[in-house]
Amino acid sequence: MDQEKGKVISRMALALLVILSGLALLPFSGLSAEKLGWEQYAGIYQPILTVEVDRGFPGSAFVFHGSGYPPNALATVYIDGNARGTLFTNGDGTATFLIQSQPTDMLRRYYITLATDANTSATQDIRLRDDEPILPPPPGFVGPIFELTGPTLTPTPTATPNPGAPVKVHLPLIQKP
Repeated sequence: MDQEKGKVISRMALALLVILSGLALLPFSGLSAEKLGWEQYAGIYQPILTVEVDRGFPGSAFVFHGSGYPPNALATVYIDGNARGTLFTNGDGTATFLIQSQPTDMLRRYYITLATDANTSATQDIRLRDDEPILPPPPGFVGPIFELTGPTLTPTPTATPNPGAPVKVHLPLIQKP
């Protein structure tokens, strides 16, 4: 019997606490109730993709620099909407890669996009023209190289962004009832 009284009293105390909490917030009821939309938090990353020289003869190498991406993120390189491969951004959210065209590639404009899973992407175009010189790759270029045309997803990252960093594993919290 005492246990039931204790349960009833604790339930009444909880109900009273809820009601008083609502009364305590009454002075704030006149404030504007703006909706908190995702638009407020959009634009955290504003990526920029640049190309050193955007025109060349078929067989040219085009060097791209991406910045403003999430740090240490896996990014995908797309050419005309087709995935060509992946790379990691560095700790500053930047990445450098090379697009190599072949002498047999068509004369036209190609659209290069670097995108991450964080819904961040930027696009830049290059043009293969018959009135431009062949652009050789920069001497000693170190970084991923993707073919302008050909099979998709050829190169893959060879290392994690921070090889010495511990791997974080998120496990669900399970409690017994």
